[in-house]
Formats: sequence, structure tokens, C-alpha cells
Amino acid sequence: MEPIVLFDGKLMPYSDIPASLLERAWLYGDRLFESMVCFEGKIPFLSNHINRLHAGVKAQGMLWPDHWNVEFWMDEFQKLELENARIRLLVVRAAGGYYQASQKGVHSLVQVSPLTAPAWSWPDRGLEMGLAADIRIPADRIGRYKTHNASRYVVAMEEAREQGWDDVFIQNIQNEVAEASSSNVFCWIENTLITPPLESGCVAGVAREIICAFAQSQGLVVRENPLTFAMVLQSDECFLCNAVQGIRPVVRIGQRSFPSNRTQAFAEALRAHYF
Repeated sequence: MEPIVLFDGKLMPYSDIPASLLERAWLYGDRLFESMVCFEGKIPFLSNHINRLHAGVKAQGMLWPDHWNVEFWMDEFQKLELENARIRLLVVRAAGGYYQASQKGVHSLVQVSPLTAPAWSWPDRGLEMGLAADIRIPADRIGRYKTHNASRYVVAMEEAREQGWDDVFIQNIQNEVAEASSSNVFCWIENTLITPPLESGCVAGVAREIICAFAQSQGLVVRENPLTFAMVLQSDECFLCNAVQGIRPVVRIGQRSFPSNRTQAFAEALRAHYF
């Protein structure tokens, strides 16, 4: 059975969306998206997601409809009668133009899929990772938002597959670790929790934002500092995070094994606080 989506506020099969309305999404990647979870009928951090999407739409030169506030999107998602699900909310520029778009208006598309594990639960196993050999992330005003210009991440994960890794660290043009394929990076170095700054080119992740705020509320020292791969290798513990999977510990990079005791204790405290 074909999945039902919510397009411009109307429930319909995906195949019923006129292809012309998604033209710029496919031809130019002229769209942004947010991935989030619905857990027991609630969507954690919804305001954070909507605020980031709003900022991204503005940065990409589109017009954000005045009525698209958090309450509006809560009502929209309720049309899908969600209980436990992964949600992807896309905003696509209206058709017309070439590289220079002829319109600033937008369409919205909501897609859902099953949530395979409780939100932000501790995983059964940690991640084995490596460093992408020659993929580099640029640092500009668009990079901090979730766009569909994902070729670098696809190629990086193909390298991870070939090497037998679960995920891959990706550097920027200064050879600093910026992020992983779909996650932000954190390292425990002595008593400090360090994550790359937004200026590194990483996505301004919602989970990253929540983790930094929670850690500071618990009296932990948090720093947004550049991270080299050597620093990651020398860190006490390392983990990835995103808004769908929560915190996932890194347990091996090459020949180096990492513990995850501190990360697990932090992750469980975070989940107890928010979920």
C-alpha cells in the first residue's frame, strides 16, 4: 500500500502530488527538511525544529508563511494520527526559474515512517568509525541547515560501507572534524564536553543544541572548539547525536577502543529529563 503524505495540508498518496510542484526540489535541491520523532503522541523539541527550519528557509531566500508557527504544525501533524513515528518535514520552493528562482513561495510535504526503537534509547551496540579520506565540508551560511545537497554524505557513507564502518567522521577544508554523515560529534576530553563550532561547517543540530543546554544545566563544562581527528582519537570518550536516534557512543576508531560509561550515564540522565 502506497504511503500517505501530507502535502500543503492535504492528505494524499505521494504519487498524487503533481511532479511540476516539486520541480525545483529535484532539479536544484532547492528544499530544506527537518527530521524528528513522535513518541507516544508527542513530538519532542518541535519548537527547536520549526525555528531552525524557519531560519533555513530565510537563509535560502524563500518566504516563510506567517501562519507557520509551532501551533500550526502541531495541528498539521495531528492529521496523520501519529503515535510513534519518524517524521520528515520538507519545505520546497515553488516551481519556476533556473539557478535564479522566479518565486519565493513554498510548498510543504510531511512524510512518516515507523519508529523502530523508543526515542533516544541507549543502543545495543556502539559505533565503529573511521575518517573520510577526501570528502570535505564547506563552511558557509547554508551548511548549518538541513538541505538536500547531500552528495558528500552519500559518498562518505559509501566509503564507510567499503571499510566496514558504521559511520564516518567528515572534515572541513581546514582538516578539522566537522560532523559525521547524519550526526553531530561530541568528545569528552578530561572534564570538558567538546563539540565543533557551527563555523566548522557542521549542521546546527537540534540534538546538539539540547545536549549543550542540558550539560550546562548539570554544571558540566561545554566548549564549542575546533576538533582535529588526532584530538578525537585522544579523547576519553566520543559520541554522535541526532534528533531521531539521540546519543550513540563511538566504541572503536581503527585500533583504538573507547569506553562509553560516562556517555551512557549522561544519555540516560538526558532521556529521563526530556522523555
